[in-house]
Amino acid sequence: MGTRATVVAVNVPFARMIDEAELARALVAARPGSVWADHAERFLSELEADEILRFCDAHGVSKTALKATYAAFDADLKLGNRDLEEWLAEP
Repeated sequence: MGTRATVVAVNVPFARMIDEAELARALVAARPGSVWADHAERFLSELEADEILRFCDAHGVSKTALKATYAAFDADLKLGNRDLEEWLAEP
């Protein structure tokens, strides 16, 4: 899945559309309750780990930032993206 297709998939259930750059920023800073929280939560929980990692790599989202954002959402929502969790757990 390409970057644009990834963003389209994230936008499906929402009236307010997020673009690639804003999604990348949300993956660094979004927390539950923030303006793009629903989009970030959908991205982290519903996409395959390889799609998430390709997007993050293409948009400069570090593993450290992604790990912090995932942890913040997982604490509230129990995201359940086991493949991504395994990758984030690696040193």
